[in-house]
Amino acid sequence: RDGRETALARLQFELTEDDAGGLVCTLRAPYNPFDEKRASDDAGDVSG
Repeated sequence: RDGRETALARLQFELTEDDAGGLVCTLRAPYNPFDEKRASDDAGDVSG
């Protein structure tokens, strides 16, 4: 139990560190190429 919770906490931390909001949405929902494109567009807006 503790090992699994630690792994989950580490995964969440890594996702936060990578600022991977789009990836989190992808993990929670079925794959949708339109979501991936939207995430790429959002990343472009942030960086540019």
